[in-house]
Formats: sequence, structure tokens, C-alpha cells
Amino acid sequence: MRFWVDPLPRPGAYIGVVILVDVIRATTTAAAYLRAGARALVLAPSLEAARAFKDQDMVLSGEVGGLRPPGFDLGNSP
Repeated sequence: MRFWVDPLPRPGAYIGVVILVDVIRATTTAAAYLRAGARALVLAPSLEAARAFKDQDMVLSGEVGGLRPPGFDLGNSP
């Protein structure tokens, strides 16, 4: 198995499966929240799971399609 990063992928240049994982924005936001004084971060597997924390005096931050989900306090941009 080989792994490589291609910041400018070329259509048709690859044989097999290409997987892209974008974790930079989420982890940067998490670090920014902690630096700003957040006592804890809870990562939820779904919007519904995250919304369950709303009544627990927590700030909801997230993104779906580049936008803050309805009912959330903040987007996830640092």
C-alpha cells in the first residue's frame, strides 16, 4: 500500500481508490477553543447527538456543508 499527498489532483491520473481526510480545520478550532478557556471538548458523532448537549450549559459548534447547523451557537471556523 502506498500513500501520498497531491494538493493538485489530476482527474484520471490515479488507479485505485483516493481518500481525502480534512482534519485541519476541526483540530485547529479545537485548539483555539481550549486556548480561549474552554474547560472541555465533546466530539459528537452526529448533529442529533450534539444537540443532546444543548441543555447542559454547553456551546454547540459545528458545520454541515460549510454552514453552521440550525440550533448551533457557532460554526467551526477558528
